[in-house]
Amino acid sequence: RRLDDTLSLLEPAAERALRTRDPDEFHAVAAAAGAIDRLRITLIRADGGVVAESERPLPLPSHADRAEVRLALATGTGAIVRDSATVGEPLLYVARRIGPAARPLGVLRVSVPIALRERWSADLSALLLLAFVTGLPVLALVGWYTARRIARPLEQMTAAAARMAAGDFASLPQATRDDEAGRLAQALRRMGTELATMLDASESDRAELAAILGSMVEGVLALDRDECVLRANRGAADVLGLRAVPAPGTPLRDVTPLPALSTLVRRVLAGEHVSDTDVELPGVSGRILNLGASPIRGAAAEITGAVLVIRDVTSLRRLERTRLDFVANVSHELRTPVAAVMGALETVQDVGRDEHPESCDRLIEMAHRNALRLSSIVNDLLALSAIETEAGCMERTPVPLLRTIRSAVSALASEAERRRVTVAAPPADRPEVTVLGHEGRLELVWVNLIGNAIKYSGEGGRVSVCVEPDEDLAAVRVSVRDTGCGIPADALPRIFERFYRVDKARSRDRGGTGLGLAIVKHIVRAHRGRVDVESVAGEGSTFVVRLPLDGAAPLRGAARDGAE
Repeated sequence: RRLDDTLSLLEPAAERALRTRDPDEFHAVAAAAGAIDRLRITLIRADGGVVAESERPLPLPSHADRAEVRLALATGTGAIVRDSATVGEPLLYVARRIGPAARPLGVLRVSVPIALRERWSADLSALLLLAFVTGLPVLALVGWYTARRIARPLEQMTAAAARMAAGDFASLPQATRDDEAGRLAQALRRMGTELATMLDASESDRAELAAILGSMVEGVLALDRDECVLRANRGAADVLGLRAVPAPGTPLRDVTPLPALSTLVRRVLAGEHVSDTDVELPGVSGRILNLGASPIRGAAAEITGAVLVIRDVTSLRRLERTRLDFVANVSHELRTPVAAVMGALETVQDVGRDEHPESCDRLIEMAHRNALRLSSIVNDLLALSAIETEAGCMERTPVPLLRTIRSAVSALASEAERRRVTVAAPPADRPEVTVLGHEGRLELVWVNLIGNAIKYSGEGGRVSVCVEPDEDLAAVRVSVRDTGCGIPADALPRIFERFYRVDKARSRDRGGTGLGLAIVKHIVRAHRGRVDVESVAGEGSTFVVRLPLDGAAPLRGAARDGAE
């Protein structure tokens, strides 16, 4: 490339020398150029004659046979490495044709020894090495400074991003430069601020949801598509009888083996519309659960899970059943005496009192007896309703308990004498026991209990009323014991229900309404006490009423609502 540049520099002078046949100017220029880079410059005519030579005196032999000369005349340029016949050492020759190809004027040739060319390469390598050695520390220093300038804000933003990932949004990156790194820091700070706001809102929503679920009596189970727990509340554990709240990820089959629950979840996950359903738990508890389910939908409205709401409706269903039984029993109990009264009166009206006075008297007496029974039922129903209504607001005063018992025994003395039953009341010289309550209501309790004992004891039976302290409960215990027919064991749990009778025919014959023990139960509960029964069929029954003493706490179980 250097030799070619030299040819371009000398070509105008060479062309003038060949045209004017005056090589002096060219010879001077060639000598000067050759001396600078130690080049050998030769100007040759087209016939091979040497016009000028920078290193050898003229004349020189013809150069027409030189390879580079022939190549230049043929193609315009020629470059070749060969041993010089004149110098006697290997040279690099580069030749260029002067003039048009059809009538060339001659050839301008430049050559350099191969050894010199290698020395140039060595000098260049040394120069490059020197530049590398001296420039590398500067380059490294500049590169380190530039890298640190670029990397430092990136390192700070990386550390800030790591803190943000750990939940620390207190120290967000600052945008100190107006370049790409500064804009990135500003975007990261804005993102961190928005993310902190979103997390605060999410945490607040999560706390509100946890508070809502925790305060719910109903059990709530959120499940994913694999029927594993996403979230559950304490109510779910209580309703399902679990010791602890199911942990997230727990399969539903490990939470409860209830098949109806799994079936309901699968139907919801399949996209079916499922309404509430009642399920009775297996076993002797008789608990009834109401199950409700709804799907959880994702952003694309696809079903991603299900939410179960579980309610313990055992008491509600029992109350509904009791209400239906109560309506049926009331209708039956009222219909019987009403039908008897109407039938008797219609018969009297049809027969006529003048023609059959004795039959009419019997019918009128029967109508009167059933009217009294109807009045007793209505009065007991009204009394029971009043007791239930005033249970929470009943006025309580100190009541002498033994006095109410003796008053009830006195009121039932004629009935006991008629049935030839002995009633043993607490002795008159016994110290009085005071309880807090309503005297009239308590006397009604003893009238019902002692009256039932007299009815069912039979002729020659005995009824005893005992009053004893119950020191463990800070209460007084009143026991009414009879020697009657007793109560079967399977009837004891229902003995305090309205209109329940162990033997309906015998109970009606003895004048009972079926509401006496229900009235007893509600009065005792209104006095914050409780009533129990012990009985053996054929050996008699014992009803035990426990009432807290004046100033004592309510007895355990006194305020528990039953299904009677």
